Amino acid sequence: MARFLILMLTLLGVVAGSAQQEPHIPMGQQHTNEANASVPPIFPTFAPAASSTLEPGVNAPFNDPRAWQHGISCLKVGRQVLVVWSSWGNPPQPVPNPEANWEHDVYYARVDPQKPEIVPHTLVSLPEAQEPASAAINSRGRILMSCEDGADGLDQRAGLWDAELRPIKSYPFMIREGGHSGHVAAMDDKFLVAYSEGWTDGGGVDNLGTGNDVWARIVDNDGKPGPEIPTAVQQGRNWWPVVAASDRNWLEVWQSYPDAILHGAIIRPDGSIPTRFQITDDIRFYVYNVTYLPSLHRYAVFGTRADGGFVALVDTDGSLVSVRTGLPETVRESHLIAEDTDGKVTALYPMQAGGVAVLHITHHSVALTKTLSTSGEWETMGTDGLFLSPQRALLFALSKSGLRIVNVEGI
Repeated sequence: MARFLILMLTLLGVVAGSAQQEPHIPMGQQHTNEANASVPPIFPTFAPAASSTLEPGVNAPFNDPRAWQHGISCLKVGRQVLVVWSSWGNPPQPVPNPEANWEHDVYYARVDPQKPEIVPHTLVSLPEAQEPASAAINSRGRILMSCEDGADGLDQRAGLWDAELRPIKSYPFMIREGGHSGHVAAMDDKFLVAYSEGWTDGGGVDNLGTGNDVWARIVDNDGKPGPEIPTAVQQGRNWWPVVAASDRNWLEVWQSYPDAILHGAIIRPDGSIPTRFQITDDIRFYVYNVTYLPSLHRYAVFGTRADGGFVALVDTDGSLVSVRTGLPETVRESHLIAEDTDGKVTALYPMQAGGVAVLHITHHSVALTKTLSTSGEWETMGTDGLFLSPQRALLFALSKSGLRIVNVEGI
């Protein structure tokens, strides 16, 4: 989706400078403390960016943080965490150019969770931008990364690697010409890429427009794409699909405009869709995501509505089990991460007000157990992570200053 915003680079400008490649970024000093469980609603907004001088005497503020970094996935690979993200250099430094194009590449870092630090390496580098990056690992240890790619047009493309990041099917192979805003999830040895196609100017967030249609496509273990799956096509303005996988199927989730409804569709391994359903309404655009909780056999869809945060539980048949509202609001493009053991599920997510919300989830209910403070503020380009134990989690947060590690303890 971000490519539709690139005109803003010419109109508004960004900080000039050349990208620095592959620096060593040590983990910052992070801390957590328990805070009040009741958090007042704060609606998500973009913090204004500092002005930069593109020409003498001309200040041009740039207010879309996704020009710095956009899209992140954390995968457990053996005893390490593989972090994959898109960034305009490391640390990110957007540079104005005559074509007003973004220039993100896709990076990765292997992180020892006991001594976490980020050492970026380049995974994909082509002209124009490859963002937002989304990656998943299948049951055979193969990793699919897909992103919206501005090289030679605007398309949703992908690459397939083994667990050592040796190419199985080299990037880029085509998922959908004209596709954008894609996300990936793996079930068994297959992947599902959920993506949008088409664009309508005007409306949406900051009047920047919306996607038209939502699709999906299964990619097999060798990187062969199957037929396109029409999830929400020619049904108005639908876009920004996210996806999670169970051991039976996938749940694709997307938003519609202008009614601000959040929708879901169950997709079977054969590509059929047995059910489509409404999850909730009054959704804050882009402020939602989905994960799967194996021991509960439930999908957890979370996000922010006009009246606050929510978590919806959906079973693998596509039935809406419950919707818990009145939770702290979350941050755009963040993930709900979970510690899921023998039916006892603890989950957390970043809060718009700062810190994290900690939840206890059962088959039929969601309860807010505490909030914890964390150092730094969450930004709106992407946050992911994982539990290291029932009491500790690592979060990886994109920011204008670069990828940030947040250690959460006392859960």
